[in-house]
Amino acid sequence: MNRQPGTNDTARWSVSVMKCSSHPSSTILCGLSLALLAAACAGPQRPADASTPVQEIVMEETLIQGSSKGDGSGRIYELSDLFKEANDYLIADDFTNAIRLYKIILKNFSEPEYRRVTTYNLALSYEGAGQWSEAVARYREVFQLSPASEDGRFALQRLGLCLWELGDYEGIKPVVARQFERPDITLMEEIDAQLLLGNALLELRDWNGAERSFLQVVHLNERGLRAWDPDKSAPARRPYEPTSTPIARAHFGRGRIFHETFSTLRLVLPKDAIRKALLDKTRLFEQAQEAYLSAVRTGDPEWATAAGFMVGQLFEDFYLDVLASEVPRDFNELELEVYFEELRAFIAPAIGKARKLYELNLGMAQRLGSRGAWVDETIAAIERMRAYIDRKEGWLQEQTLIVEQRHPHSARFSDQMQFRSDRAGR
Repeated sequence: MNRQPGTNDTARWSVSVMKCSSHPSSTILCGLSLALLAAACAGPQRPADASTPVQEIVMEETLIQGSSKGDGSGRIYELSDLFKEANDYLIADDFTNAIRLYKIILKNFSEPEYRRVTTYNLALSYEGAGQWSEAVARYREVFQLSPASEDGRFALQRLGLCLWELGDYEGIKPVVARQFERPDITLMEEIDAQLLLGNALLELRDWNGAERSFLQVVHLNERGLRAWDPDKSAPARRPYEPTSTPIARAHFGRGRIFHETFSTLRLVLPKDAIRKALLDKTRLFEQAQEAYLSAVRTGDPEWATAAGFMVGQLFEDFYLDVLASEVPRDFNELELEVYFEELRAFIAPAIGKARKLYELNLGMAQRLGSRGAWVDETIAAIERMRAYIDRKEGWLQEQTLIVEQRHPHSARFSDQMQFRSDRAGR
């Protein structure tokens, strides 16, 4: 999963408690709010069984007759007990049973307050089960039931993240706009929403819009850090630490914008066109490199490693793009051999730099304790460099393709770098 939004899948769970209207002495757990750092819905798991195997249910104000286990035993359950049992399943990541019990409650109890909090928890359960469309529908319902409530606020956040998982990047834009309109939005939530919007716009190839959002993430947090006084500032205005994941992701996103644009420029004759394209590529190269290095400097285990890998990829791509410059068509076989030999010698420092950066990145990842796809990509790149530089694997095939005016490694980004929509075949 290309996380959004993020982030490190670090969840903060908060449970609000409300009194049951019929039994003031009893309490029910409700409004279970799952908030992640800007960027990521819970990882997809096996879809839950959404069936409700209950034979008979009779709803009174606080009693439900039936079986929470679906075994037909016909026991009587207090609503507060059933709510607590469903919430316990949700907290334990038993989404199948949580979904089943929340649906029982919704089917048999229509009081607006209970319906809102139960629907919200049902949405969380569908989200945890990776049933994104079901989660989206329930989050929309929660917001419509009570747009000004805290659950309505959280529902907007979760809605945007689930739309990300569905690849509905256009749908994210109005959701984020609603978040920005809320007077109760916290600084961290505003930063998270900008990061989500930036990633969505990046997927839509709206480079300018994406860069504005990523820059806004950084600027909002910098202003928040300058204004923050732990003794006087309101908790809602607490900023992220400058080394936090959302800030690292914003820098990485900016690097990706420049890197993607850099990769679209091809070096084709005549010479003046090649000269201009090289100047443009150099400018974009420097912008991408600086943005990636800003992400590296955060020290975030995942995104510093990702950015370090991409700096190496940037040098490798520069080498390959120059190598793939258009070749004069009147060159004979001997001239072609000399041309490629001299060109490779001229641009060898770039591929050597790429190799060194991959090796340095692996060392940094080990120091940071980083694991996962970006470390795997780095190890694979080191092996690829060893084969390419030391054993010259693929050189002849490259030259044949270049003479045919085909780029041998067009957009040769890691799987983590490609657009999600491209990988999904959309």
